Amino acid sequence: KCQVSKLSWGTIADNERILTEFDGHFDVCIGTDVVYEPESVCPMFESAFALLKPNGKFYLANHVHRYAGLEDTVKECAKDMKLYEESMKQLGEGISFSIFNRDVSER
Repeated sequence: KCQVSKLSWGTIADNERILTEFDGHFDVCIGTDVVYEPESVCPMFESAFALLKPNGKFYLANHVHRYAGLEDTVKECAKDMKLYEESMKQLGEGISFSIFNRDVSER
C-alpha cells in the first residue's frame, strides 16, 4: 500500500499531522532531486529528524549540477539535526547519493 501526503519542510504542524496520519515515525524517509536552494536544506533535515524513528535512515539523492556548492550546507544542517552521514556515493552520471542515520539520542 502506498500513500502520499503534502509536507512543507520544517513545519511542525505538517510533521505532527503526518505522524498522526501514518500512525507514527518512519524507518526510512527518501528525498530525490530535492536540494536546490540553501535555505531549504535545514528545514528538510528538521522534518527528516522529526519523522524518523531512532536509528531511522534518510536517503538523499540529487543531481550533482543542482547540488554543487551545497554539500557543506547539507552536511552542517544534517549534523545540527543529529542526522549523521553513513555513506556518500556517486551513482551513474552525475547523481549524488547519501544515507543519513538518525542519532539514537534525543535532541
